Amino acid sequence: MILSGACAAFTLVCILSFLFLHGIHLSRPSEQIKIMRIGLLLPLYACISFLSICFPNAYVYIMPWIDVYQAIALATFFLLMNDLVWPTSDRRDMHLSSMAVPQKGRKAANGPLPGHTWYKRRYLAVFQYMPVALVAAVAACITQAAKVYCLESSKPYFAHFWLDLIKSFAVTVSVLSNINFYKVFVAHLKAHKAMSKLLAFKLPVFFTFVLQIVWWGLRSQNVLKPNSKLTYADLYLGIQSLIICVLMVPLSVFFWYAYSIQPYRIRHTTKSVSDGDGDGDGVWEPTQEYHPLRPLSYQGGFLGIRAWLAMLNPSDIIQAFGFCFDLISNKEGR
Repeated sequence: MILSGACAAFTLVCILSFLFLHGIHLSRPSEQIKIMRIGLLLPLYACISFLSICFPNAYVYIMPWIDVYQAIALATFFLLMNDLVWPTSDRRDMHLSSMAVPQKGRKAANGPLPGHTWYKRRYLAVFQYMPVALVAAVAACITQAAKVYCLESSKPYFAHFWLDLIKSFAVTVSVLSNINFYKVFVAHLKAHKAMSKLLAFKLPVFFTFVLQIVWWGLRSQNVLKPNSKLTYADLYLGIQSLIICVLMVPLSVFFWYAYSIQPYRIRHTTKSVSDGDGDGDGVWEPTQEYHPLRPLSYQGGFLGIRAWLAMLNPSDIIQAFGFCFDLISNKEGR
C-alpha cells in the first residue's frame, strides 16, 4: 500500500504538472486538448489501482471503469493522429479521395482499398471499443452485485470470463487499427515524433492488457493460492495493482518527452487574431483549427483554466463517436 501510494502520488504530480504546462501554453487547441486528455490516462491507472489495494472489496466495481477511459484515450489518440496528418477535414477528404491503400495476404488479390473505405474501417474499429467498454463496465457491476461475476474463476459459466474475453478482443482491434493508421501515414507523422507518441500511449495499454492475460491464465490454472505470506486479496488484487502503479512512474516521465511542450511554445511576439474563436462572438472554442500562417497566441486563459475545462468537456468525443453513424450510413461527414 505504501509503495503503490508513493508511485501513484508521483504519477499524479508528474502528469498534472505536464497538463498545467500545456494548459498555460495552449497555442494549438485542437492538438493540445487531445494530448491533455490522453495524459490523464496514466494517473487514472495509478490512482484507481491504488484505491483497489486500499479497498479490495470495491475492486470489481471500480477497475472496469479504467477500460472506459482507456477506450476514450484510444479514440482521442486516433483523432490526434488525424490532426497531425490533416489540419482540416476538407484536406482529409481530398487526400482520402486520391488514396489507394494496398491490402495484404489473401485480400491483396482484390486490389487496393479506396481511401475513404479504408479510413471508414479504421475509424469504426477504433471507436467500437468505447461502447463495448462501457457496457462491460456496467455489466461487471451488475453481475458482481448478483454474485455471478466471480473474479477468481475463469470458468465459462461466470460473467467474468465472457466480459474479459469481449474486452480483450475489442481493445486488440482498437489498438491494431491505431497502429495500422500510423503505418500508412508514417511519413507524415515522422516529423511529430509520432513513434514516441505511439509508444508513450500504447505501452500503458499494452502492459495492463498483458498483465490481465497473465493473471487470467494464473487464475485458470489455480496457480494463485493463499498461504501464510499472501492473502486472497494480495494474489488476486494487490500484486497486479501494485505492478500497474510502479509501471506508471517511468511511463509518466517518458510522457513528458513524447508529448513535449516545446513545439507549442511561442518564441516570438505575435498578435492574436482575436480574443475569442475568430467569429466575433467572443466564445472560445477548443476545436479552433491551427493554420501555419495565422499568428499564434496562448488561449488557455488564467492558469490554463480554459484548457482544463475543454479537456473535461466530453462534447467533442461524443461528436466524434456520432461520426461513426455518418460513416455507417455512407454520409460524407465533415
